Amino acid sequence: MKLKKMSWRLVLMICLSPVAHVLAEECKPIEFFDGDLARAIRGPGSYCLQTDIKRKPAFDIHAGSLKSAAGESLLSMTFREPGVGGAGRVDLDLLGHRISSTAPNMLGVRSTRMVRNAHVHNGSIELVGGTSVGVSLLYAGTQGMPSSLDPAQPQYEDVPAPPSGSWGNTGNVVERLSIRAGGRGVVLGGDNNVVRDSTIEVDGPVAIFAYGKGTVIENNTIIVHGRGTGNYDAVIKLRDARGAIVRNNRIIHKGFGSAGTAINLLDSAEVRVENNILEGIENVVRRVGASSVNERGTERR
Repeated sequence: MKLKKMSWRLVLMICLSPVAHVLAEECKPIEFFDGDLARAIRGPGSYCLQTDIKRKPAFDIHAGSLKSAAGESLLSMTFREPGVGGAGRVDLDLLGHRISSTAPNMLGVRSTRMVRNAHVHNGSIELVGGTSVGVSLLYAGTQGMPSSLDPAQPQYEDVPAPPSGSWGNTGNVVERLSIRAGGRGVVLGGDNNVVRDSTIEVDGPVAIFAYGKGTVIENNTIIVHGRGTGNYDAVIKLRDARGAIVRNNRIIHKGFGSAGTAINLLDSAEVRVENNILEGIENVVRRVGASSVNERGTERR
């Protein structure tokens, strides 16, 4: 019996070894310049981070003060044209490494221009500052939307969009990440994006903001320390998110009192909210505009 088990394991290892070897060859290491600054990913493919990234505040000797890094990203993806089919996919495996910055108000992983089908996974991100964002995956391929309307900008976040417009099909996935940010954990723009199997903790009142149809947020632990003061603030904010699913999450407010609302829906119809656990939060869902929801299985603790 022992011989049979050993033979089976040996055969399995032999079979899997070429697969693992091919996967390792296909993964392109993230390149760096000027020491610890990562180069932008500028094309589809499989990429991996082979070391931690830590950004410290830099001193400007001419200004006699610290340089501002606000709005800069530690890892970025940017395409001039959208990829087509499987060739357009980006797999970014952090390989268990940590991306962090003590310079305030940076972004951890960001996509710009025509990036879609991005998969960011398997690592941790830690940022400070009230406008910092752990992962920001946005897409420039909108249709039927005013050019001035950018929900990623605070002044337009809650401004209704034309019902016939589209934010573009992106299909991005954020998975198995541990995110700690001063501002927001995840910001996603476009249709069919996914956040799952992650721990997201923020100092502010909003942990996840997503706009686009078919958004899925599942199997996460989501923690906020702030209580929102805006009319539409919530731990999770969704807009133009017809058919979105929010399920099997543990949503927690840590701080004085309680948070007002777990999920805010703006012009988001046919949303499913299922089997979530709420701690320190008063209301499950707030509906704004043309929104509808099927909510069941919520547990309060």
